Amino acid sequence: MAVEFIWDDLYSVGRADIDDQHKSIFSIANTVPDTLDKGMLNYTIMRLYLYTTDHFSAEEQMMKDIGFPKLEYHKALHDELTARLQMISTELFDDLDSLARFKEFVHKWIVGHILTHDMEYFEFARSQGGWKPV
Repeated sequence: MAVEFIWDDLYSVGRADIDDQHKSIFSIANTVPDTLDKGMLNYTIMRLYLYTTDHFSAEEQMMKDIGFPKLEYHKALHDELTARLQMISTELFDDLDSLARFKEFVHKWIVGHILTHDMEYFEFARSQGGWKPV
């Protein structure tokens, strides 16, 4: 079963810069190969790790700037994902099932994180007048 990362406007947090970053994460995730091409797989996981690390830093700074009360919790979620991606990068993908499980994990995490946790801090920002949707 192929996992495809398709952007839906439902994922929009109402800020173009962050939406564009989320779309880039989807784009990188879509380059995870469907075969056990270990070189390409490791390269893609590293790209995903590096991009999400930068993205998370930007989000955390935004949360700090608006005084988001759950910043530490949100940061812990970010740290959990980056640690998981780092751990995965050292794993051997020895069959297509392990590759499918990785793709499903990334898909569930990205979509679930955006729809739940990111939406929460964007709603907080709007309620505080921290920024307006663009």
